[in-house]
Amino acid sequence: MATAVEGLARKVSSGDIPDNLATVVVGCAECHTLRPGEHAGVFDHNDDQVHSVVSPGDCAVCHAVEAQQYAGNIMAHAHPKNPHTTTIRIKDGHSTHSKRIKELQEWLEERERRER
Repeated sequence: MATAVEGLARKVSSGDIPDNLATVVVGCAECHTLRPGEHAGVFDHNDDQVHSVVSPGDCAVCHAVEAQQYAGNIMAHAHPKNPHTTTIRIKDGHSTHSKRIKELQEWLEERERRER
């Protein structure tokens, strides 16, 4: 299980992995069926809602640290009108916050300060 790996070999940086992802080997479907309500162009495939684009918000579900790093990279702002590159959703306790990338970075930094 990915969450059991320690040190630099660990590829999962989020502490709160959804149950349906915590105990599986991640393949195509795990990312391309994640958060279908956040994507345009979703289609039905074998009773699953599939989207062709995997966004930073999808990656952040398991890779919160990397999503924060990406948010600080200039490439995260390459297409400001593309909702897949400008909006990311992070689950915080029982609520979900929609933030633009710059706001997300500030929000995550403030959250880290409060947790210290």
